[in-house]
Amino acid sequence: MSNSMSVSMHIGSGKNAINNLEKIKRCDLHNNRKYKNNRNEEIDLTLSKYNVTIAGSKNITEDIKEFYKKEFAEATYNYNKKQPDERRKIVDYLDKMNKDSKSNIAVEFIFQIGDREDWENKSLEDKKKTVEIFKKAIPILEAKGIKTVNASLHLDETSPHLHLIAVPIITGQKRGLEKQVSQNKVITKEIIKEIRSKVEKSFIEEYNKIYGTNKELKKGSEIEEHLQVQDYKDTKKVLEVAKNTADKQVLKEKIEQDYKKLADEVKEKEKENNFLTNQITKLDIENKEKLKRKNELEKTNADLENTINNINKENLDYKETLERNKKDLEISNADITKEIKELESKNIEIKKLKEAKEEEFEKEFLYKASKIKEIEDLKKEIEEKEIELKELEERKKAEEKKKNDFIAEAEARKKRDEAIEKAIENDKEKLKAKQEEQTKIKKELENIENIRTKIENDIKLANKEIEDNKNILEKTNAEIKKLNEDIETAIKNKEKLEKEKQEIEYTEEEAREDIIKLIENKNDDLTIAQVENFIDDFAYKKNNKILSTVAGEIKKVLQNFIENVDGYRKIVSENFRENVENIFTKNKNTKNFNKNNNDDDMEY
Repeated sequence: MSNSMSVSMHIGSGKNAINNLEKIKRCDLHNNRKYKNNRNEEIDLTLSKYNVTIAGSKNITEDIKEFYKKEFAEATYNYNKKQPDERRKIVDYLDKMNKDSKSNIAVEFIFQIGDREDWENKSLEDKKKTVEIFKKAIPILEAKGIKTVNASLHLDETSPHLHLIAVPIITGQKRGLEKQVSQNKVITKEIIKEIRSKVEKSFIEEYNKIYGTNKELKKGSEIEEHLQVQDYKDTKKVLEVAKNTADKQVLKEKIEQDYKKLADEVKEKEKENNFLTNQITKLDIENKEKLKRKNELEKTNADLENTINNINKENLDYKETLERNKKDLEISNADITKEIKELESKNIEIKKLKEAKEEEFEKEFLYKASKIKEIEDLKKEIEEKEIELKELEERKKAEEKKKNDFIAEAEARKKRDEAIEKAIENDKEKLKAKQEEQTKIKKELENIENIRTKIENDIKLANKEIEDNKNILEKTNAEIKKLNEDIETAIKNKEKLEKEKQEIEYTEEEAREDIIKLIENKNDDLTIAQVENFIDDFAYKKNNKILSTVAGEIKKVLQNFIENVDGYRKIVSENFRENVENIFTKNKNTKNFNKNNNDDDMEY
């Protein structure tokens, strides 16, 4: 036996590459031995039960659907979130790739070590040990962005070999999904050469380690590297038989006809699976949106609860202040006036806080009222707080009533004095009968009169002080109102001056940069009319002469920015900056770019 051993690697491409789910079905039929009639004499179906699924399951179609769903869910979600046009949103990335005949949804590798002669005297147990050899291929592919979906090791043929279904992935894309499938960008000739070299080295090393040999790599391969993968095993048999026949093409065509019949049998099942996959993906997207909304609402509710707790705390503090002020009212009229001012000041603060919270709540309600019942409950709590504020106002009125009661008590004293006067008159009549006591009683009457006069003067002074305090309060309120008006006027004047200052400092370069950012943020391919409308609206809102002048200059050269995008004449937003800078900054002639669609089904 030779001391060298061959290692072969075959990659599917060309007309029989995996560019749709029907091709995946074919792979599943062959790799998992699901066909009804076996026409390959090299396959011993009695040994098929010993075949090993190294990665994935016994259903490659479901494996590829599940892989796409998990691998591209986030990229699809991010793309749809930024896409304003509902028609361009992607519901199912696999379905989109399946409909694109120019793109491959996956690629099949076939790895084999040794030939018929190397394995014809090996036992089944020896062949099973090759699992560890073929596992070496998975991380080698993974390192180059080729992720394994399914890997099936066949031990029911003359030589152990591995069928590996993988998806080549590129990341960091600016157009379309940030993560995409692209065979021609990932599996280049240089990458193929590098992968093949690493596979050959690792396979030979692992073989020698397992079987205790010292084999070397045998150069050369019997079959071309890029022969269509689906026909590889049967074609290998055909080539061996055809060594002694004159017509290899006839045998190969017969094999292709057999596979076509198998494809027709699974076509109806594929349609049903595609529909179910679309529905599941739609539900996944909806669930992610709902989960995001739920998190936002939970955060909003927590903020609102904190705000309400703060209001309750302020109300409690305010209530304690009122209780203390109530006791102070009994001391003097001056304290009553002071407390009234404090109450009014506190009431103004509460009203402002209430108005601010109402405005904040109202903004939240306008956005979420149609869906979120919790916010309606919060609104009810706000109404309860309004009732509490009304109760505070009623307490204020009660304090004012106490002040009025104090005044009424003074009036009652006056009435008591009048009653005393009447009593004095009665005493005078009695004193007429008692001439001897007239002088004494007269002095007493004079004293009483002095006391009454003093009390009346005290009442007048108290009333005058109350009136003066009211006048001071009205004057203070008028001054506050005027001060607020002056502040508003000053703010308006400041805004006007800032706007004038901005217009003076605003340069043509800044205006050009603002327009560039405006178009770049559209993240889409636009017509000239659309770009002109965006620029006109922006210039109108800014109302700046320099911006209007720069906008007019850019509009004049928009025709030079036209590019060919999918057969349409468009302005590409991501190239807008380069086009503007070429004309206005670097003084270079405008370049027109015609972008050609790359065929993603590149043959190697």
